[in-house]
Amino acid sequence: MLMGIYYTFKTIVLPNKPIFFTGLNILFLMFVLYGVVLLFCDNHYIIRYSGAEVSNSSFLKSIFLSIPNIYSFYYFSRKGFLTEPKKWIVVYMLASVFIFFDYKMTIIHKLLLEGTAVDEVTNNIGYLFVALIPTVAVFKNKNIIQYGLLIFCMVFIVIGMKRGAILVGVLSILYFLYFNFRYHRSISKVKVLIFSMLIALAGVYMVIYMMDTSDYFTQRIIQTENGGLSGRDYIYECFWNHFKNEMNTFKFLFGNGANATLDIGINYAHNDWLEIAINQGVFGLLIYAFYWLCFYKTIRQTKQNLFAKLVLTLVFISFFIMTLFSMSYTEYSIYSCTVFGYYLAHCREVEIPQ
Repeated sequence: MLMGIYYTFKTIVLPNKPIFFTGLNILFLMFVLYGVVLLFCDNHYIIRYSGAEVSNSSFLKSIFLSIPNIYSFYYFSRKGFLTEPKKWIVVYMLASVFIFFDYKMTIIHKLLLEGTAVDEVTNNIGYLFVALIPTVAVFKNKNIIQYGLLIFCMVFIVIGMKRGAILVGVLSILYFLYFNFRYHRSISKVKVLIFSMLIALAGVYMVIYMMDTSDYFTQRIIQTENGGLSGRDYIYECFWNHFKNEMNTFKFLFGNGANATLDIGINYAHNDWLEIAINQGVFGLLIYAFYWLCFYKTIRQTKQNLFAKLVLTLVFISFFIMTLFSMSYTEYSIYSCTVFGYYLAHCREVEIPQ
């Protein structure tokens, strides 16, 4: 965390950065200010849904463990310390498998201690494999490796049974395939179509296999078909009604403070826009929208390096969609930021054909 803060300051003073950092700087400053204010408050927050206590330092800690990763890997890449990170991607893939099964066994063991014996659980580490999808683009001109890793990520996303991760993963993979088909020529388009069909078949097979062998997976599908949102519909309605009916002008404009959703509802909002609306008000929503606008403009300005455009777009897709049903701005891990930061540093370069 301290290293991240250190490299954040070193990055901020660098000249000629993409416009993306204009939005990120303002967003990061807003979160830090609200987090510092919370440190000096005597508020005592509890997630009433689970009964877990939340310290006043948790908000600032979650921000410092997330956003500075973007600055750090941009700085490493800009200074030439980080070259095209193919070897790191292999390490991340292997580490993710270990983390995936370790998380699964930890949750199963915890439930067993609480008196519930289960074999399968919803695995939040599925989001980690979603974050790895943009990294696949690093293996440019190596179709077998690219599409093999896409299938690898897809398998763990599906068996993780996290519906949000499955949605983001599918959309990211579809865009990856569309991008490759659009910018390849002649015979290469045929190769992309063949690999796309193989991925589609692998995905269908995986879903059928899970439905035949996993009662929990089938239950999750039925729950989705019946409109079950794991209580999010109630949470969303609660926070939206509170925000639109806020009578205090100051709170409407500047929010109720960091982590205020825990005081108003039974859990975090699980939606960035509602979370910020309650915590930072209209002021925060405008800054968050400006951040995403700067992100979008950076992608639009990335015209000469197709690989950078692909990676930045995939990161944009995955993290923007996550804002709708999760907490995106606290999920910028090293797994996504290594490649993200690298291509942010090289997005203005002319692509060299191989």
